Amino acid sequence: MSSVKKIGLFACTGVVAGNMMGSGIALLPANLASIGGIAIWGWVISIIGAMSLAYVYARLATKNPQQGGPIAYAGEISPAFGFQTGVLYYHANWIGNLAIGITAVSYLSTFFPALNNPIPAGIACIAIVWLFTFINMLGGAWVSRLTTI
Repeated sequence: MSSVKKIGLFACTGVVAGNMMGSGIALLPANLASIGGIAIWGWVISIIGAMSLAYVYARLATKNPQQGGPIAYAGEISPAFGFQTGVLYYHANWIGNLAIGITAVSYLSTFFPALNNPIPAGIACIAIVWLFTFINMLGGAWVSRLTTI
């Protein structure tokens, strides 16, 4: 029998925070800087929304502890809702992963000007997405180490 592998509180918090913030934390600051002080209110509203969602999912997990997260909770209402939630969650994840790859290439293009051309930028974006895919395949411990850097 194999032992259960665990990650610590700090690593778990890093993974959850990274999932909640998503790619927006890397994409938005440069765009919002041109708007000025009103952007702070956008961050405040976003934080309130994220914390509200975290609270709702925490309550759902204590009232109905089952595997599957949002898909399982929506499936309690109707299997069609569960399926639709799964499809939308899948699409949101791959779109978010592409956004992270594009953002990384955008930041790297400052140091590597060749990435300003579409073909090398596309290849670099694909390479970054695959790099993170392989890191995910190594397991939760590797992912938690990466998110807490």
